[in-house]
Amino acid sequence: MTIDFNWTRAWHDPIVTHYDWIMLAVNVLLVGVVLTACLIGVISLMGRRAKRAGSQ
Repeated sequence: MTIDFNWTRAWHDPIVTHYDWIMLAVNVLLVGVVLTACLIGVISLMGRRAKRAGSQ
């Protein structure tokens, strides 16, 4: 089965897009918070393990 592709838009008629900069900032902030929490958790876990290994 084949489907023919028919491009009917003219190159001088661009597709209009818009950006929601507030939502981009919210998404970046959320990802940053999650990554920071994971990094702090890993660092604290490594610190506890090192402290436990050093006390023996």
